[in-house]
Amino acid sequence: MKNKILIITQTHGNEIIGTEIMNKIRPNKRFRWIIVNKEASTKNKRFIKFDMNRIAPGNEGSKNYEQKRVAEIVSLAKKYKYTIDIHGTSASSGIFTIVTNPTMQNILFAFSLPIKNIVIWGRKKTKGPITRFASCGLEVECGPQTSQKVKNKLRSILKDITGQGINYNQVNFEEKNIYKVYGKLLANKKTKKNTLKDFRKTMFNKETFYPLLCGQYKDFTCYKMDKINFVDLLSY
Repeated sequence: MKNKILIITQTHGNEIIGTEIMNKIRPNKRFRWIIVNKEASTKNKRFIKFDMNRIAPGNEGSKNYEQKRVAEIVSLAKKYKYTIDIHGTSASSGIFTIVTNPTMQNILFAFSLPIKNIVIWGRKKTKGPITRFASCGLEVECGPQTSQKVKNKLRSILKDITGQGINYNQVNFEEKNIYKVYGKLLANKKTKKNTLKDFRKTMFNKETFYPLLCGQYKDFTCYKMDKINFVDLLSY
């Protein structure tokens, strides 16, 4: 039988909120916690040479630390029933889950967590996020990661998960908001002046969408999402 829950933090070395909160969670037999990119974390950088959340499943034979480390983490994640990868952002997004591999198992996993907003972000590429290659996994994005309010909420969520485990009996489909990422809004003079907010319905250039991670990236303004329902998920 597989072990229960694997919690990973600092896949991006400068996203410290997960590590900060996990240091305050009392260890128990329900979960294991590890820091992914230790080299980047000591230098407070997103990554050294390779973005570890873009190169999974990695290469265990590589001489590069990040390529080899990703392969080790993916191999470890397959030994656990659930994997949660905690990320931090500068965007005012609150806390939401990202399903990187939209299988029904992963979608139900997202529904089981005490987090209201669920983002479906299944990129069809040979390489990608670590959780795409886990037995059952998702990401938890937190922003802004410097906010004490966000930190307190994340601590409450993680205390619940590590203390009680994953409970499918508490799933309530009506309480969740489901979104699907479909594109980017490129940066220009108009978008810089526009006051976009994460998860708030917006019309821009006659296009209606829900913004995500506003202001997080230099080369574009935000990601664009559609809001969908559970029936739409059955098509995945």
